[in-house]
Amino acid sequence: MRPYFYNAVLGLLALVVLLFPFTGKVHDGRHKGWIKGFTKRGWIVCIAFLASIGVNYLKDLQADKDDYSKIQATKTEKRKDDSIAWKRNDESNAKIVSTFTNALAKYNLKYDSAQKVVLKQVRDSARKVITITREEEPNLVLSAIVLKNIENGTYHFNITIVSQKAESEHIFVKLFICSEEDDGYHLMNGITDFYAKDGTLGAGEQFSFNIDLKNTNQLKSFNFLLLGKYKSVNGQTIIVNRIYSYDLSLKNIGIPLEPYYSKIKLFFQQNGIKN
Repeated sequence: MRPYFYNAVLGLLALVVLLFPFTGKVHDGRHKGWIKGFTKRGWIVCIAFLASIGVNYLKDLQADKDDYSKIQATKTEKRKDDSIAWKRNDESNAKIVSTFTNALAKYNLKYDSAQKVVLKQVRDSARKVITITREEEPNLVLSAIVLKNIENGTYHFNITIVSQKAESEHIFVKLFICSEEDDGYHLMNGITDFYAKDGTLGAGEQFSFNIDLKNTNQLKSFNFLLLGKYKSVNGQTIIVNRIYSYDLSLKNIGIPLEPYYSKIKLFFQQNGIKN
């Protein structure tokens, strides 16, 4: 029922409770017992009062029911809006994928969502489609510099290089070293062709070698410049020009932070060492 119905009934009952006492006695004290003293008008007033309590209770129940219905309607509407939004999002994603797929198709490429790689498709003389997988680009890095010991001013290092992500082919790289002392940087002997010319490292494969560096001065660190080039299995030439630092006090390897990286790079360039 509507709230105005309950309000009307409550108003009528309140009118009875307020006006009936003015029309005559509602309680006669001559009778024994308080309840027996109520007159007919008194009983009408009592019943009207109790009825108003009941109607007010029913009104509250109806209000709670209406609130619950509104909440449910709001939830239903929200689910409907979310469903529409998800549908539009799915349609938008499908459109993006379709556009991306069509763009790749123009260049005889396709995207393999399972392996998350782009594949190249070519046709042989029999018009058969041959799929060529595009490998990830390899990353040739100096992964470890280990100071084995120091003997009579000679620092014995073990160096490890690894090919990350994919195979590296036709490797032509050199390693140049400078020391950092109190008075600045000093060039050490360059290690040329430390890795076999035209060498290959498979994905995750490592190559290690030893280097002995003699220096009796007060040293802070050794800086290693890995310089050269290599190729991916698809024949793409990749240039490597990266500086690593070995801190003698901390005994660890890292990439120098700026501005030290730029200073070390400039030092090597001033000594004619650059790509």
